[in-house]
Amino acid sequence: MLKLVAWPVKIIDEVSHMAFLLAMVALVTMASLVVIAVIMRYALNIPLHWSDEIIGYLNVIVITMTIGLVTRREEHLTVTLLFDNLSKVRKAAARCLFSIGALIFLSVVCWQGYRLVAYTFIFDERSMSLMRFPVTYPYALFAIAMTIGFLQFVIMFVANARDLSKAILKRS
Repeated sequence: MLKLVAWPVKIIDEVSHMAFLLAMVALVTMASLVVIAVIMRYALNIPLHWSDEIIGYLNVIVITMTIGLVTRREEHLTVTLLFDNLSKVRKAAARCLFSIGALIFLSVVCWQGYRLVAYTFIFDERSMSLMRFPVTYPYALFAIAMTIGFLQFVIMFVANARDLSKAILKRS
């Protein structure tokens, strides 16, 4: 990373790491809850009516809290068929375009996510299940996760733009 922006990157990475830890706790909780729900439903014939809703919220937490960090670390599944045959300049340009597209998408999702959080908070919206759980909290976690992802993509864009400029300078 650029030396001028090293401290914001470190802060974003620390926040992303905390979100990743939250996602791991949510994953363990979700798996445990699934096992307990299955045992209660099929072995004891006492279904947990609220377990599906909680498992759904935990699943969203696991997925969204890890998007930015996993993408930036390139630890996810990728299809590299198109990128393998590109030159360094075109590969760097494609990565920049991908980052810009992701930033546009995430900015819209963040904006709408925070609007939804405000709406559900103002009108005290609750889930349709028997629990009547306030949906502001999972929606807020989703909006926060998308913001973390947005910041990670900003870091990726800066790195990709730097790589593109280096590739162009080497080429000329």
